[in-house]
Amino acid sequence: MMDVSMQAIVKAPGSQNLKEKLKIISIVSECVVMFKIRFMLSNIEECKNLSVVEENLRPLIIESKDLKIQLEIVEEMLAEKIIIPLLAAMSEIIVERSNRIFNDFWQTKYNNLMESITHPIIEADCRPEAVVTIDEGFLNEEQKTFDFFKSAKKFLEDYSEKLKGFLQSAESKKLRLAFQKAINLPINTLTVGSGDELMEKYKQLKLLFEKKAPTGIESHPGGVNFCKNLFAKAVLQQGEKLVSNKPEMAFGLAALIVVHCSDFPYLTELLLAYFRTSCPYLCPIILDQSDDQTEDDYKRTLGYKIIDETVEKQGHYLNRMSGIIKLYAAIIVVKLRHNENGYHPHGLENAWRLLNAILKCKPTPEHVDTLTTVILDILQVCGPAMVAENPEKFNKLFNKISTDYFFNLQEIGAEGPIGRLRILLEAFSPDGSFPEPKGQLPNNFCFL
Repeated sequence: MMDVSMQAIVKAPGSQNLKEKLKIISIVSECVVMFKIRFMLSNIEECKNLSVVEENLRPLIIESKDLKIQLEIVEEMLAEKIIIPLLAAMSEIIVERSNRIFNDFWQTKYNNLMESITHPIIEADCRPEAVVTIDEGFLNEEQKTFDFFKSAKKFLEDYSEKLKGFLQSAESKKLRLAFQKAINLPINTLTVGSGDELMEKYKQLKLLFEKKAPTGIESHPGGVNFCKNLFAKAVLQQGEKLVSNKPEMAFGLAALIVVHCSDFPYLTELLLAYFRTSCPYLCPIILDQSDDQTEDDYKRTLGYKIIDETVEKQGHYLNRMSGIIKLYAAIIVVKLRHNENGYHPHGLENAWRLLNAILKCKPTPEHVDTLTTVILDILQVCGPAMVAENPEKFNKLFNKISTDYFFNLQEIGAEGPIGRLRILLEAFSPDGSFPEPKGQLPNNFCFL
């Protein structure tokens, strides 16, 4: 039932555009996500291009932590014949935001929805004459993973614009130093991760993000966004430097990441954007060098660091990427007893998706070592949880990796990464178990 105040807003005359109306609705209601979605869809004709639609729909979908509502959003979009590129993008966001491992009922419902998305004739643009037929290839894995990468780059560009006001303000200089200390100190001093230590660091950072820390963060409207950006950069850097050399450190850091993403969902989008642009193979995407790219620019897009016009050595690059990948994998599998509905901002379904998508990537000499490293690290960290969730499904995936795909990798890959993957594949025991990774938190660990 629509709230009376909302009805008044919708019917009220005036010149408010769609964004203004949505903003008003957001103020008067914190919980009626589906109404806002329906209102958005009913006003679709006011949107001049896809970016306007996505700009308004994205935060509404992210606002919901309930899988049932997320699936209903997709159904609403189908009913309104929403343009297919946007629908595909929003579906991926919904997958990213799913709040638990799908049970059979919701998994079936989701699969049916995705099946209906990929086959019918749906409007492809806001212009009525632009209608296309959607076939199996339109939403293929390559397109979806490219969208992940493109969206991540766009997200960081937009976020950078959002920070300009704060960075350019005269009073922000002293604040920035205080914020950097408040973020970097708890992140950079994290040890293996005892319960008491993690709880203390969690509370310190939570107060900062809630504008309650004694740092002056409440004195500037851009302070929180700046701090979230610092947090994302700091944890990624710890993945590169710390986790790459001490893999067992990944789980305590991942727990700190997941609990804050659970409390502040927008932070998840920011972190994923940094992970995917720093290591595009987490999309996964195979980026080819374009005609207008220099060799250095191309290397940068693959995640290489270039200092004084010197590209970092392959071994150092792979070690850094491995740290990022292990941290990402730890985020996926870390278990937190933090909230009643068991919400996980980026759960185990992402390990299944990533490995299945990699199997569709053709190994080439330029990319084979990093692809091998992704498979190795995801299996090492997520493999036991994947076996526990669905042994039969994992066996099928494992067989695909360990036979034809491993043979293709072995044909062109360096012995280092290939040798390590071979050892792991051989460690998969006949009873279907994987060695547990070191450093995992106790099952009863809880952020209060």
